[in-house]
Amino acid sequence: MDYSKATIIGRLARDPSFKMTQSGMPICEITVAVNTFSRGEKTASFFDVVAFGKTAEIVNEKTRKGDEVLVDGELKIDRFETKTGEKREKIVIIASTVRFSFHSDGQQKAAQQQGQYQQQQPAPQRQQYQQPYAPRAQYGATPAPAPAPAQRPPAAPDSLPF
Repeated sequence: MDYSKATIIGRLARDPSFKMTQSGMPICEITVAVNTFSRGEKTASFFDVVAFGKTAEIVNEKTRKGDEVLVDGELKIDRFETKTGEKREKIVIIASTVRFSFHSDGQQKAAQQQGQYQQQQPAPQRQQYQQPYAPRAQYGATPAPAPAPAQRPPAAPDSLPF
C-alpha cells in the first residue's frame, strides 16, 4: 500500500491565486512559509499547496498574505516544462483540509494602529473546511460526488430513558 500525506502549519507567503478550469472546477494555489530553527538559526521552507472545489473558493475568500494556516493533504510531484524547454519537477501538497484564523498578527497590529481593533473583543474564531473529495488526477479532474449525510429518524417522546 502506498501512502503520502503532509501536514504543515505556516503563513501565506503571498495572496492566493484563484482560477477556474474549463469544466468549471475552482482551483486555488497558495504558498505556505514554514519557519524552522536549527542551532539558533531561523530558516524558512516554502510549500506550494493546491486546493480544489469548495475548499479552493473558501481559501481564496478568507485568506491573504501573512495569514496563518494549517494544511493537511496528499503529496504529489508536479512535472512541467519551462518556456525554455527545461523539464522540471516540484512537490505540491493537494489540500484536503485547510484551517485558518480570520486575522494574522500583522493585520491585528495594523488595525490597532488605525484604532479599529479593540482589545476587549473575543479572539478570532478558527475556520475549517474539509473537502469531501480530493481529485487525484491533474488539474481539471472531475470530482466524485460527496456522499449524502445520514438521516436519523426522530425519537418518539415516550421512548426517552429519563
